[in-house]
Amino acid sequence: MVSHKELEQVELFRGMNLKVIRKGLRGSRVTELAGGQVLLSPDHDNHRLFVLLSGRLAIHFDRREPPERYIEPGGAVGESSLLERSRPSAFVIVVEPSRVLEITEEDLWSLMRLDGTAAVNLLKTLITWMKSNTGKVMAKQQKLMQSEARIRSILETAVHGIIVINEAGLIESFNLAAEKMFGYGAQEVYGKNVNLLMPSPDAENHDGYLDRYRETGVKRILGNGRELLGKRKDGTLFPIELSVSEVPLPQGRLFTGVVIDITARKEAQERLQALHNAADRFVPHRFIELLGKPDITGVALGDSIEASMTVLFSDIRGFTSLCEVMTPHEVFLFINGYLKRMEPPIQQHGGVIDKFIGDAIMALFPASPDEAVQAALAMCQEVDRYNLERIHYQKLPLRMGIGLNTGRVMLGTIGGRERMENTVIGDVVNIASRMEGLTNQYETRLLITHETRFHLQHPERFSMRLIDYLRPRGRQMPVLVYEVFDTDVDSLRHEKQITRTQFEEAVALFHLGELTAAHDLFLTCQTHGGRDPVAKIYLERIATYLKEGRLPNGGSAGRAMLWTPELAIGVENIDSQHRQIMEMASRVEAALHSRHTREVLLESMNFLMDYTLNHFSEEETLMEKWGYPAMALHRAKHRAFTVDFQRLRDEMAGSDHREAYLLFRLQSLLFDWLVNHIAREDQKIGVYLRGGASTD
Repeated sequence: MVSHKELEQVELFRGMNLKVIRKGLRGSRVTELAGGQVLLSPDHDNHRLFVLLSGRLAIHFDRREPPERYIEPGGAVGESSLLERSRPSAFVIVVEPSRVLEITEEDLWSLMRLDGTAAVNLLKTLITWMKSNTGKVMAKQQKLMQSEARIRSILETAVHGIIVINEAGLIESFNLAAEKMFGYGAQEVYGKNVNLLMPSPDAENHDGYLDRYRETGVKRILGNGRELLGKRKDGTLFPIELSVSEVPLPQGRLFTGVVIDITARKEAQERLQALHNAADRFVPHRFIELLGKPDITGVALGDSIEASMTVLFSDIRGFTSLCEVMTPHEVFLFINGYLKRMEPPIQQHGGVIDKFIGDAIMALFPASPDEAVQAALAMCQEVDRYNLERIHYQKLPLRMGIGLNTGRVMLGTIGGRERMENTVIGDVVNIASRMEGLTNQYETRLLITHETRFHLQHPERFSMRLIDYLRPRGRQMPVLVYEVFDTDVDSLRHEKQITRTQFEEAVALFHLGELTAAHDLFLTCQTHGGRDPVAKIYLERIATYLKEGRLPNGGSAGRAMLWTPELAIGVENIDSQHRQIMEMASRVEAALHSRHTREVLLESMNFLMDYTLNHFSEEETLMEKWGYPAMALHRAKHRAFTVDFQRLRDEMAGSDHREAYLLFRLQSLLFDWLVNHIAREDQKIGVYLRGGASTD
């Protein structure tokens, strides 16, 4: 009898590939085949009528061509449909899920013979249903047409190019924006491979991407915002951004690509990068990183941080005399040529050039003093190479001095509303500049402070010696000055190496006021070649002091570790510990003066060290309890003293220096550091407490 079937993704074949599908057909039965259900047998003797009750069908005569017509509800497919018998390859594709009424000729005549009224009623009912549904179907079709029109309007008015391709990579849709972007008309690219517009630079073209997507289903293969090159009709290439999404259909797949011409964006990025590079030449990006900012736009006036680093100062000796014979233009060419040579050694060893001051350079080394010393030596070697060129062109060779100091500095920005600059502030900077200035006085290239010397991770890699002990103007804490002489000529470097121990002892004796003994040792150093400029300077100083009958200023001779009321900070337990530390330091000094054995001396130092560490711990606990704002810096100074004291203890245990040198080192550390730390740093705690902090 009459039946109906639900059709979703089904093809209705008529006479297509007869030899292939005939074996699967059994009379007029519906048979399952790969690709869909065969509902209409190619057997011309089988008369069936398929009436479409709902949904939509499309009639094709060639799968690759658009449909010949659509069948809406009320239409029929079968021997009595409009399929052309002369086109045996005709077939029907279900566009929308459909309900089909299946009526055979035999069923209809049997019904008429059994009950003519029933047959007539069936036909009337079918006709009535078709009429009642026609309006709904037409309204739905009209709505669909309007929707399609809106979609076409959106596509055509879209700012960005929109290209639709099928799973074979062939273009099926090409909007107006894409036409303007690529220079092709829509008809010129329909059915063409998308590689025409986007030639792939790698081995795998867009077809390959689609194949991999079909195989794996991984969405990221399609790409979202992928940057590549587009190709215009005239052959020119331009940058584009491509985002691809899939449009799943009952039959096959479509892929929609949104194409954005990013030429303007790329040009803007290049301009922005050029501005960034230009800004980086004025304000180093490393400096901005040290401030904790991602880029220069985040830097504001007053931004600052405190950090530990090594500061380098360098300068050309006799720069004014060199410039006297140059024009202003030649002076600028000379300075830029020199600084261009000095920049790479600094950067290659982790340095940041803070500023150029004429021919002078100030650089920062955040990582380690070792890199700063290596950079300074590399700068000296570069000057040597430069001087060979200058001599070749009959120009005077350059002489350069470099000074290094290590410690905590403040990095930040200073200035006004319209103009600001980066800077580094702190006593460390001033001392580094002073070291650079002393290189001219001592006729040497590189001087470093004891702070840099004792913070080196590998001091054995450098040739160094102690050459002075001085107290800079306005500063209570003395500075030990070391010469690094790795770049001296071989003969002079050898002389300094074999006399280093005697030379350092002579310096110690000089600053302890034992001028005669110092004079004899300096003379001994001179007998190894007589070219040591620093030994010559000391001999001249000693001659002057002996003639005038006075001692060098700033020496440690005659000083004693005595507690005075002025050193009290107003906290009883801390003041008591300070007195104990100074008394123990005096006993260590007395043990050294009385020439006790090294074992006795080291035992005294170990006792002093243990007591001092306990004092530091208790003091830091109290600072934390009181909320002392400078506690981090104060703790860092405690750690620095601990490291220096341990190094001095090790030096005394294994040094071949005489007691005079060890006494000098002991006094320079204990006297200068402890007294100044108590008088300056610990006094700040007392001031803080007197300002309102509670000691309860």
